Amino acid sequence: MRLNLSFSLSQNDLSIAIGMGIFQVGAGLVLYTLGSKALPAAQLAMFSLAEVILAPLWVWLFLGETISVNTLYGGLVLLSAIVFNAILVSKNKGIDCG
Repeated sequence: MRLNLSFSLSQNDLSIAIGMGIFQVGAGLVLYTLGSKALPAAQLAMFSLAEVILAPLWVWLFLGETISVNTLYGGLVLLSAIVFNAILVSKNKGIDCG
């Protein structure tokens, strides 16, 4: 059986896709690459989890999607791990966090 599907993309959707590709993905990868020169790989991996934490927050803020309690708990666990790791690394290097 063969399906006859068509592809249609409006100018608005195309401009949004291009903008997200340049700014959201492109700029994020450039900044991540620049950060890799100053941070160890383990810490970069921890910081990359921040995207997982912040994605539901952005959707809630800009699109009004409901966030479940379990999502908030999971984000809190990940955020705590990132902060705890950053504090440990800074203490081990003798950096004052404030």
